[in-house]
Amino acid sequence: MYIIGIDIGTTNSKVVLYSAEEFKQEKLFRFETGKKANNGEIDFDLDQIWLNLKRGIKEVSNEIKEKNKIVGISIASVGESGVLLDSHNRRIGPAIAWFDPRGREYIEKLEKKNALNKIYRITGIPPHSNYSLPKILWIRNKYPESNKHDVTWLCLANYFAFLLTGKKTTEVTLASRTLAFDIEKNDWSEEILESVHLHRTIFPPLVRSGEPIGHLTKEIAEELKLNKETLVAVAGHDHMVGSLSVGLNPNNELLNSTGTTEGLLIIQKKPNLSAESLNCKLSNGVYVRPGYYSYFGSLPSVGYSINWARKLFGFNASLLNEGLLSILNVYQSGGFYKKEILFIPHIRGSGPPIRSTQSKGLIYGFDDKTTREDIIFGLFLGLCFELKNLFLIFKKLSHLEKPIVKVIGPAALNPLWLQLKADVLGCDVYAYEIEEAVAKGAAISFAYSQNLIKHTNDFVNEKVTIYHPNKLKTEQFDGLFRSKYLHLLKAKNQIEN
Repeated sequence: MYIIGIDIGTTNSKVVLYSAEEFKQEKLFRFETGKKANNGEIDFDLDQIWLNLKRGIKEVSNEIKEKNKIVGISIASVGESGVLLDSHNRRIGPAIAWFDPRGREYIEKLEKKNALNKIYRITGIPPHSNYSLPKILWIRNKYPESNKHDVTWLCLANYFAFLLTGKKTTEVTLASRTLAFDIEKNDWSEEILESVHLHRTIFPPLVRSGEPIGHLTKEIAEELKLNKETLVAVAGHDHMVGSLSVGLNPNNELLNSTGTTEGLLIIQKKPNLSAESLNCKLSNGVYVRPGYYSYFGSLPSVGYSINWARKLFGFNASLLNEGLLSILNVYQSGGFYKKEILFIPHIRGSGPPIRSTQSKGLIYGFDDKTTREDIIFGLFLGLCFELKNLFLIFKKLSHLEKPIVKVIGPAALNPLWLQLKADVLGCDVYAYEIEEAVAKGAAISFAYSQNLIKHTNDFVNEKVTIYHPNKLKTEQFDGLFRSKYLHLLKAKNQIEN
């Protein structure tokens, strides 16, 4: 048997064919996630994504002669973007990118109607323009046809599952990223919806992660040349789904998911809805495994900063690949000591503990003797300091002892970045060389829901490299972090405020 796992990401999307016995990757199709830019506003190009998804499904399924052996398609996606449909399933307005700040004025209105603490106690997430609710309200204000009771909001993965099956649903991990979901009741919050004059029927029925919502429609099955009995499921929010591929365990393990954004995630039995957690802007969510909650913080510009620096400074691809090994060797031999070039990667705003779409980046400490390699080293050190700020909050609020950080995504193939993570955080870092962690997690989620496997942790068979911290370097970096980095960050925030 085979399962197709799909990952609809911010920058790139992937369609991957897996064997259901070992979750071995049989075929990969990758494409750039379509987006439209207009005067600084960014929307997902749904028509282009849909065409590429169909092309990808056809291409990877061509590896299998007996199409009835492909038992399922499971979709994960970014968490907050979505589509508003009318009663005839026509799209109303754009599919606003999750990081686009449109709708932030509705967050301010929501905060005035409902105390911040109350919203956090209900939803488990701090109000922000990234989430689905302000995007819905923005569309409702701009498009009069959206002001009807028969409109439907579908999160991104649920929308493409609808195109495949004709079934409208909301997967629970994505529901918990809308800012309209009561995380403890596991249902939509009537109080929040009433306060913004939305009816709960705007959201279709809830389904669990990986739970099949239906079979392919006859037309789609014929177009894709697949068996019409092929099941389709939504695995959920990409960061949560990716954690399944590393067998993340509760208590002392953190997932470090890297890509366009960088996140830290832990699994809990109960959400943390405290005032201190709200003050630190950490997000709770329904986890992909039943009975657990996710606790999550996202840094919006980290991976994006690398591409930005490459273009700005003219770094070629080899310098940011093979060249990193030579920089790592210099670093491990004592180089870059006291260079102290500090980079605050807020080029798309900042993440916890002070979330702001208006926050700006900063580079400090270079002079006429600064080399290209110094800049590159400072870039990755700055990314690690940004992560350390978030890591320390998790340690404190979740009482983590001897934490282990499990890394997936592009950083897992970057030895300089990984060693710096270990040295800056002062803990072991496990790098999982999983080519497509989220797509694999999506396939595992489907298999688990269908009882094809008994435990989600049974298929963590990827190559793992462990990076241990150097105690002396950890102490040096901790001193630099506290004596300069935090002061620069504070001064920058004061100037911006």
